[in-house]
Amino acid sequence: MDELACNGTSKGQERPQLIVAGPRASRQRQVLASLDLNTLLALEALLEHRNVTHATRHLGLSQPSVSRALTRLRGVFNDDLLVRGSIGMVPTPHAQRLAQILPPVLDSIRGMVDRGFAQGQMRSTANARSSSDRAAAASPAAAARARA
Repeated sequence: MDELACNGTSKGQERPQLIVAGPRASRQRQVLASLDLNTLLALEALLEHRNVTHATRHLGLSQPSVSRALTRLRGVFNDDLLVRGSIGMVPTPHAQRLAQILPPVLDSIRGMVDRGFAQGQMRSTANARSSSDRAAAASPAAAARARA
């Protein structure tokens, strides 16, 4: 039987490590490594809208990028997931199971990110390079700091 465990130590020490053991461990690692959050968000939108064009509008992505995501997902799950039907895309039985599992998982991730923003724990840094003339035109104060 496969086991999924999170081993780690108390706060401030080592990060928890995800351990997948059992006969399917290698395949599970490959699947986890091939998935990213954006692909799962595309799957969520495709399962909700059952139409690539509507999913692209929901996600703010291009139609080819959502189609590529669906192709990757089909490979990862070794299933068609959504097939063309007379009333749009029809989920396969496996996709129907994923449609039950995926929303709570993504809601948990959204909650985690929202809590991080609320607690001020999320940080980001942006670096930009430009010629001094363009920097001075865009932000004279930033250009002055860069020269100092």
